[in-house]
This record gives sequence, structure tokens and C-alpha cells, in this order.
Amino acid sequence: MANEGISVPARIKDFVTGQVKERFLGLLSSLRPNGAPRILIEDETEVYLQVGRNVWHAPRQLRVELWMSSLARRASLVDEYQKYLAQDIAREAAVDIDKDVQRTFPNTRRFHSEDGQAQLRSVLRAYAAYDPEVAYCQGMNFIAGLLLMYLPSEAHAFAALVVLMEDRKLRSFYHRSMALLQVQLWQLSRLISPALNQHLEALGVVPMLYGASWLMTAFSADFPIPFSARIMDVMLGDQCECALLKASGGSFLNREGWVGNMNSSAFISTHEQPGRGTPVQPRRLARVRGRGAEGASDARQGGGGREANGH
Repeated sequence: MANEGISVPARIKDFVTGQVKERFLGLLSSLRPNGAPRILIEDETEVYLQVGRNVWHAPRQLRVELWMSSLARRASLVDEYQKYLAQDIAREAAVDIDKDVQRTFPNTRRFHSEDGQAQLRSVLRAYAAYDPEVAYCQGMNFIAGLLLMYLPSEAHAFAALVVLMEDRKLRSFYHRSMALLQVQLWQLSRLISPALNQHLEALGVVPMLYGASWLMTAFSADFPIPFSARIMDVMLGDQCECALLKASGGSFLNREGWVGNMNSSAFISTHEQPGRGTPVQPRRLARVRGRGAEGASDARQGGGGREANGH
């Protein structure tokens, strides 16, 4: 996944010594039985930091430094944030942002408050001005919210969002064609064991039903925030473009028996967490549903399929 010689801040290099505490991603290790974070995200002073294939119990500030290191080549974006924030954006994007801001991490103190919602709204509006072709798509609100939880300012969160969209290639998740989403949903169906995939499809549980939310929100809408933050460690710190797909496929490892015994209603209820918000609305995925390998093939060949209407 990540190269052994990856460049990370010197302080993190000094910290990351000793025995490996967990294997790569240590999938679901940050979950409690009820799916809640171990502690309130606003109160944490220590984190499980994902560096390469290892996980380290580290001060929260090291995660901030790791994420900030990804902005070194995009430092100008921090200074340009106010310029983009002052620009007008399409009315449709503005309306969608206003609706989704209230649905983003409402069970956290930060985004339950008006100040936190205003910060999130500003970051999303600035990005919509920076990239009017994509503007705003549901799912981006959770990505931006996760960035705001750790980075020191709105401007840094905006710059990190641009890094993810352009340098880590997430932009195609949210483009009207949703080309990358189509490809990776198809790939996810091939990463699951054939027997389990057949069982899920017989129940009508296709990858789009759960995978779209995982991929478009970096797991932050359905999984505990500390888990999503570890994936962001890999995406930003390790410069990994396929972390979301690998984590999606890995989420079924050692869980095949458990998932295989579930019916469709039990599977859906497992991924519905009241108060976490609604990351992706059916109107964005209507054109993706049912296209399967054919849609993915079109996207891989550059066609990207038909465009969805609106955001």
C-alpha cells in the first residue's frame, strides 16, 4: 500500500519506533459493539495514528502534523481561501450545502453548534467556488467536516480538501458522471468472496447500497470518527489513492460468517446510525444503480457513463 520509505514529519518518524501494535488498518478495532466512538471526538488527547502499515497510540497533535505535511506543496491554497470564500457560487450548490451542513455529524458538539456549522458551510462554499464544475456533491460535507475536526483552521481544511480531490483523485467520486464511484463499486464486488457476494446480491444488498456511503464519506458517516480519521491518515500522510477501496474490501475480512448469516433488514440496520446524518441521497445515485460491470467498464474506458442530473 504505502512505500516503506514514505516521507513523514521528523517528529512522527521519531515517535514511530518500537513494536508494531496493529496490522494495517486493524479493521474495526476502534469499534465498540454499539458502533459508537470510544470517547467524544472533541475530548480526545490521544489517537490511534495510522502510519504506513502500522498503528500507533500517539498524541492528537501528531495527527495534525501528519495531515498538515500533505499541504506542503499546496501552501498557496491556504492564503487563497478568503478569495474563494468571497466568490459567489451556483444557487443549487448553495442550497444543497445549507441543507447538508445541518445533517453532518449532528451528534458532535462542534457541528451541533452554529459556529461549527458556519465553518463547514464556508469550507464547502469555498471549494464550490474553486471548482465550479464539481461545485458540491453530497458526501463532501462529511469529508470537510472530518478535516475541520483536526486541522487548525478553515483555510487548512479547504486546502486539504483540494489535495484529496485533485492529488488523491477523489474528484471523480463527486463529478456528475461519478466515474470513479462506478469503477470502485464494481471493484468492491470483486473483492468480496464469491459466496458472500452471491448471498448479499440475493438479498438485494448490492455494493452501491453500502459502498457508496463508505467511499464518498471516507467511512465517516457509517463508522466511528476515529476509524475514519485513520483512513484519512493513510490518504493524506501516505499519499495513497486506493485506501478507501482497500478498507471497503477489508471490512468483510474475518466477518464473512457473521455477514453471511444476516438478512437484508439486519444488514441495513447495522449501517444506520441515528444522528450521523444522510451522506448520499438517492437522486445522486439513480444513474449508477443497476449499471454494474457495464457502467464500470464504460468509466474505465473513459466514457464515465451518463451524467446524473444535479447534485
